[in-house]
Amino acid sequence: MLRLIADISLNHHLLTACRRRSKTIDFLSANKARIEGLSHSSLLHYAADEDRIVVTHDIHMLPAHFRTYLASGAFSPGVFLIHPQTPIADATAWLELASLASDHTDWQDQILEIPFLRLISIPAQPPVPLPLLQESPVRDDDSLPGEARTPILVSPR
Repeated sequence: MLRLIADISLNHHLLTACRRRSKTIDFLSANKARIEGLSHSSLLHYAADEDRIVVTHDIHMLPAHFRTYLASGAFSPGVFLIHPQTPIADATAWLELASLASDHTDWQDQILEIPFLRLISIPAQPPVPLPLLQESPVRDDDSLPGEARTPILVSPR
């Protein structure tokens, strides 16, 4: 079972979707944890004390604070960075899969970015044919290009 904590930047709808969809995720909200207004390093310390992986949309600032936090010799259960434009259904599915396929200790001192997953809703265009290569002239003898040819004389019998 994954033990997660949402920071204040995480979309609350993602938290709700994870709670509804998966019984294998223990997801604590920032509101319930009373961590609103904490600095990044304080958040990371709190998550370590509670043995919870931080889930955040803060893809710009938290990675630098996480490196500094680890460089100080501190322990972290891990951080999941979810790109803000990642569809909630995709992020929820990924978190559910991670909770089923791993233990929360697998993510110790790791930071993982869950990328934006683009959904292609337009019909696929037929592939553009590649231009044909020009055929090189076939030579019926072994002479090199530009080399004078010696005519072959065939005499009738």
